[in-house]
Amino acid sequence: MMVRWLVIVLMLAGVSIDNQASAASLNIVSMGASFTFGTGRGANYGTGVTNPAETYPAQLEAMLRQKGLDVSVKNAGVPGDTTEQIFERLDSTVADGTQLVTLEPSYGNDRQQGVDTTQATAEILSRLRERHIPCIVLDHALTTSIWNNPTYMNGNHPNAAGHALMARSLYPRVLAALKKH
Repeated sequence: MMVRWLVIVLMLAGVSIDNQASAASLNIVSMGASFTFGTGRGANYGTGVTNPAETYPAQLEAMLRQKGLDVSVKNAGVPGDTTEQIFERLDSTVADGTQLVTLEPSYGNDRQQGVDTTQATAEILSRLRERHIPCIVLDHALTTSIWNNPTYMNGNHPNAAGHALMARSLYPRVLAALKKH
């Protein structure tokens, strides 16, 4: 009985009772909108991937861990966000000590809302440079090729195969950026 209470007290205090570290030594944040998050919102919420492990941030983390890296890739995608809204939440989302950010500018949402993707992306990159955090931007040609290929889409959002393509595209660039860090 005493051991059970001790375990409960330790858990409430945030003390881990396993042997694994609670934080990875390398922290990556994937900023974006629904293409990053995995699904859309509203009428489009059900399209895309249904399992968070199929998103490109999760697949990228798995690939990096297979390479032997102690890494965490946080999925900071918010469905419906414009690139300007991604910029507005940048500082509250990307913690100090983050080694790398991947960015999926919200080309489709920007176009729908009349937002200038180029300007908002430049603001994000500038802010990250000020904070000495490198950033890898998902190529617009890649996201467009996924969007235009039904093999990679489930409704209005990438399926698991589309997310795998994004992860594979980012993987060598992420490895190179982490080696510089």
